[in-house]
Amino acid sequence: MIVFYIHYYFLLLLGLLSWILSFNALRYHLSKFISNLLNFLPNKRQGITQTNLLNSFPTISKTDLQNIQKITNTNLFVTMLEFLSVPYRKKDQVVKQFEFPDDDKVKEVFNGSKGSVLLSAHFGNWELAAMSAGVYYNKPITLIVKAQKNPLVSNLFNKYRTLWNNKVVDMGNAAKVMIDTVKNGGTIGLLADQAANPHRDIFIEFFGRPAVTYEAPASLALRYKVPIIVMFAIRKDDGNYKIYHEILDTQNLTDTPENRAKVMSMYNTSLENIIRQYPEQWTWQHNRWKYNPEDYKKGNQ
Repeated sequence: MIVFYIHYYFLLLLGLLSWILSFNALRYHLSKFISNLLNFLPNKRQGITQTNLLNSFPTISKTDLQNIQKITNTNLFVTMLEFLSVPYRKKDQVVKQFEFPDDDKVKEVFNGSKGSVLLSAHFGNWELAAMSAGVYYNKPITLIVKAQKNPLVSNLFNKYRTLWNNKVVDMGNAAKVMIDTVKNGGTIGLLADQAANPHRDIFIEFFGRPAVTYEAPASLALRYKVPIIVMFAIRKDDGNYKIYHEILDTQNLTDTPENRAKVMSMYNTSLENIIRQYPEQWTWQHNRWKYNPEDYKKGNQ
């Protein structure tokens, strides 16, 4: 389709423009300009963003809501422009943007012989964080990704994601690869913050409301006795990033439905805590609470 090629070449052009701008401040202003233009167009995502914010922060003022909505849109474009500029930039230049805590326990997880599961979210710049983590810890990460509707764009994104030795696997064909990777001491990377499959995944509280959450990361970690690291990249005012991470306490848990829910609840809690501190850095545009658990109880499916 011609529209696929237009989309593809437009993204290539944006990436080149982002590299030419080079400075974080200029990139931010371009993102703000694009975001402001789109605010004038009919867009169901704007309504989803407002609803999500109002339900998550019931006492929020109209002014604060509008500010968060504007900034989260801008941050989304900053993330995209930074990612699209990657092939034109030096690896060390990008990795230096990320401040990783000097945590021996996390280093042991990455450098040990056991496999691991790295959970993140659409927060800050998740794309560059995954690429930089693979370089910083000197260990390729196998990223589980969802294909874009445009196959040209999917291939482009995956080409960029694998520039520095990370690997990508399509979510639809990931089960065997995930198992083989952790069994052989590798690291699986997933973004677990979007609405999962209500028929097979689990509803867990997130911002005080049930949200269907992926069960597979917990099942994988518990079944094969590998640790889970939660990691988020927090964008700082200077355009660089500070990495937050923690190792979830799963050591004494067996692989049961109750324990899978417990583990993913830990993840949701960790994510919610970081979002409450930096609400403008999460992608509120996604319809995270689109499914009602009452509709998926046994007998209603």
